[in-house]
Amino acid sequence: MLDEQQTLNVLSLRARLRELAESETDEVMVLCYWQASKVLTRLPPTVTAAQLMSAARHAFRTPLNHDLL
Repeated sequence: MLDEQQTLNVLSLRARLRELAESETDEVMVLCYWQASKVLTRLPPTVTAAQLMSAARHAFRTPLNHDLL
């Protein structure tokens, strides 16, 4: 579990999601990784865990061009 104020590197997270998607055989999981990566494209290079969770919660409730941070 993450501390809410822990700083996360968004580029590293996106790279890890890409690795997971490339090695995944389940199409549903590949789509999940892709959707998570799309959420990350809307964030600055570093975020707190709380900001990441907030972005994830709002990802499908707001227009794609809406800037959360």
